[in-house]
Amino acid sequence: MQSICGGKQLQQLREIVKALTTDGEIWECGVYRGGSAKLLHEIIGNRTLRLFDTFGKGIPAVSSEDKDGWVRKGQFSLTEKEYQDIQDFFTPLKNVCLHPGIIPSTFVGLEDCKIALAHIDVDVFDAYVGCLDFIYPRLQSSGYLVFDDYGCRPCPGAAKAVDRFIKRYNLTLNLTPGWGAWCQKVL
Repeated sequence: MQSICGGKQLQQLREIVKALTTDGEIWECGVYRGGSAKLLHEIIGNRTLRLFDTFGKGIPAVSSEDKDGWVRKGQFSLTEKEYQDIQDFFTPLKNVCLHPGIIPSTFVGLEDCKIALAHIDVDVFDAYVGCLDFIYPRLQSSGYLVFDDYGCRPCPGAAKAVDRFIKRYNLTLNLTPGWGAWCQKVL
């Protein structure tokens, strides 16, 4: 399992998971090669971990909101062997569920889930909007949203989606050194 998340981003994610005080599932949207998903699994205990990705096809589409970035359709695709390695590692784990497909259609049937933390690493505007629109109403009070791509130059659409979301709900955005950010739902 390999992660392309930066060391500071992974350390921040670890600290946030350890600070969780609310019940609920852990969601990772954008798994790529599974490095941060493996880290999450190692520290979440018995919580359910849901992993959402195209698992092989890479980024499904980019919009005009992403035009100034470097991310392109099909980027971050996996070989069949890499996808098989992810399946072989995570499928036997009883508290892990793989959800292959395009966000937000992969969320169908999960409307009753209660989420404690969502690690969102989907690179592009439309996928971020899909994640935020679905996840936030299900995020428990004191739950966290972690935005891996925030402030990452190749992914300007991610910051645009997060900024609109933060403003809409009047949340506090906390920056991770380098790139990345997080917020907490406080009711």
